[in-house]
Amino acid sequence: MQSQFTVELSDKHKIKRVYVKSIDNYSSKSLAPIFEEHISTTAQIITDKWRGYEPLKKSYNIEQKLSDEGKNFKELHVVIMQLKSWLGLYQHIPENGTYRLTFTCFVLE
Repeated sequence: MQSQFTVELSDKHKIKRVYVKSIDNYSSKSLAPIFEEHISTTAQIITDKWRGYEPLKKSYNIEQKLSDEGKNFKELHVVIMQLKSWLGLYQHIPENGTYRLTFTCFVLE
């Protein structure tokens, strides 16, 4: 299962909304719909360093940071840990044993 997680933060950096979308792959074409559906072009956006975000920089204010083992995306990792805990109760681990995730955080100004 491949998923894109998008977390909207308040101006005080508290979790406001979370969007999760199943995607085919991590190309900018697959990543674009969640941006188009939920993120304003004027929002401050912070993503990991995945290169699929590069083409989206033409339309969105994207800053890319290394995850640093989750330290740069604390709120997002709280959501992911909660979701993984819930999934563990209701869903088995896929045959290959991995879930693939990509991350986006944004703050509306």
